[in-house]
Amino acid sequence: MEEAGVRGTVSTETLGSFFYRKAGDDLSYHIKVHLLEVTETLSDFPEKQTRRLKWALLETAAKEVSHPKLRDLLFWSRGRMRPQIRESSFLISAK
Repeated sequence: MEEAGVRGTVSTETLGSFFYRKAGDDLSYHIKVHLLEVTETLSDFPEKQTRRLKWALLETAAKEVSHPKLRDLLFWSRGRMRPQIRESSFLISAK
């Protein structure tokens, strides 16, 4: 799977979920969040011109996420993650 310039293996376990509604959209989306173990980073990918990518520790990544429900989920999940995952780098992808 490729997402925001990385390829890897998606965990089968859901980290958590939340509902999301885009501004000006009547639809509600149920977002399920999974961890992705990155096996490859791509220098060229479809969203390259519109996305800013940055690797950071979980605490920093959670603080920089713009969506409040995703930010809350990341902070909440810290205690549920194994230490080796919690202390790994996370990819922040922002438009």
